[in-house]
Amino acid sequence: MKWYYNLKINTKLVGAFISVALLATVIGIYGIVNLQSIAKNDKALYSENLIGLSHISNLQRYFLQKAPQQAKNSQTRLPF
Repeated sequence: MKWYYNLKINTKLVGAFISVALLATVIGIYGIVNLQSIAKNDKALYSENLIGLSHISNLQRYFLQKAPQQAKNSQTRLPF
């Protein structure tokens, strides 16, 4: 450890800066890799789960349009 105390402050600062830069690079690469994984999983989630919601929405729109027509066409009598 004596060798570390004998280094100049300039050398210590440059070493610390390089260490922090390498750490930031590793964290950045890890983040980019995980973002790509999240994007892939997001596409799978959409294609497997959310497309069905558009079909349900289309059915709802269809029934909301047809319900008033059905009420006009049928006689509205009470069953008792």
